[in-house]
Amino acid sequence: MPLSDDQLRAIGRITVHFNELELGMNILVWGFINDDLDIGVTVLEGEPFSRVLEQLKKLSKPLFREDAELLDRIQQWSQRTNDVLERRNAVIHAQWAPDWPSGEMVGRRILGKRRRIREIEASPTELNRLADDIMGVSKELRLIAVATLVPPPRPWLRERPS
Repeated sequence: MPLSDDQLRAIGRITVHFNELELGMNILVWGFINDDLDIGVTVLEGEPFSRVLEQLKKLSKPLFREDAELLDRIQQWSQRTNDVLERRNAVIHAQWAPDWPSGEMVGRRILGKRRRIREIEASPTELNRLADDIMGVSKELRLIAVATLVPPPRPWLRERPS
């Protein structure tokens, strides 16, 4: 029995919403690197999501060291983002095949050098919950981005007295 239309729609939602999250995070990090986004793109071109997420955390520390609340918010957001990344990867990179003897489609992900097998919860409800969680993390990222629009103090950029 193949994946149901509801399961396929939910997996599509996961894919599209994660793509939006990834683009939003990339744009924010590129802006942290330089006002010219092309420089940020060049620096992080081809890097996996997890590496860009690490760069966001690293870059935010010196940029917003004066704003402990924002740094804490970014840290909490990155932890939630790591969670949805792991859950998303489990679904998207699972090997889907009929279970024996039920015939129901089951997703399995082989993890690590020990080749542990993790079964994926594939109900439309669980898959849609993941898509909604990704949307929530993406929304929080937009709020963080707005909070970072106020340029951080950069003493070396201040005008010198005449």
